[in-house]
Amino acid sequence: LSQSAPVWLIAVPGLLVGVGLGFSSSSMVVAAQSVVGWERRGVVTGANIFARSIGSAVGVAIFGSIVNATLASRISHAPAAIAGSLSSAKDVESLALGGRGQAGPVRDFVRTALYDGTHRVFIALVVVAVLGALVISFMPRHTTQLVFDEEAAPTGH
Repeated sequence: LSQSAPVWLIAVPGLLVGVGLGFSSSSMVVAAQSVVGWERRGVVTGANIFARSIGSAVGVAIFGSIVNATLASRISHAPAAIAGSLSSAKDVESLALGGRGQAGPVRDFVRTALYDGTHRVFIALVVVAVLGALVISFMPRHTTQLVFDEEAAPTGH
């Protein structure tokens, strides 16, 4: 995507990914539940939701760090004519959103820096997607029900 891409060109793929992940979420929970007995389904469901929450938090942290590092690098190497206008993060945010009525090279510089950061996030997402597809390709194609034999487990006495 270019910097001048319309919002719908970003929103439509985002919507499709969201719908796809939403539909696959239920399937993943059912698949995980199907390999354990009824007495352990709550544990499996909770573990699934917990892992998804941790993955989301870590993902947001990593991808946010990519954007922040890119933005910090671009701002620290800003041309002298622009550097004086980039005094704080609040100013940068205001400039990126078009606030303060400021148009011109400073706002364009900040938007380009954010574009570069977002572009790097999408590249990282492609790498994660390819790695995920590789991991999924090595998963077993059959399932067997797990049996937890409570009597055979060591009691610790």
